[in-house]
Amino acid sequence: MLERHPGQPLLDELRVLNRWLRARRDDGGGVLLVSSHGGPMHRSAFARLWWRLAEAAGLPPAKWHPHVAKHTTGTLLARSGASAFLIRQHLGHRSISSSQVYCTVSDRDASAAAREAFIRAF
Repeated sequence: MLERHPGQPLLDELRVLNRWLRARRDDGGGVLLVSSHGGPMHRSAFARLWWRLAEAAGLPPAKWHPHVAKHTTGTLLARSGASAFLIRQHLGHRSISSSQVYCTVSDRDASAAAREAFIRAF
């Protein structure tokens, strides 16, 4: 499902997709990401494109792999309070243990949560 983010044009997935469909070269194959030679873009070509964009954005080389987007999504979901089960469903993990990785908390986070709970209670 595509997400709408009014007021955030770069996060509005439907808007971005519609713009891409208007701008891309249509090869008649019904493929979303086409190669420069027509037909579907190979995953290695996508990875090279990702690497160039990540480098241009100033990301450290360890973050230049497309799989980083999946980890980022899992981390953002966990930080927003999503359960491991919701993260599992969204990321398509087979095992809940793969999703629980994102749900770990630091001592600092646990202390902050306890402090907030005590403030609300008293």
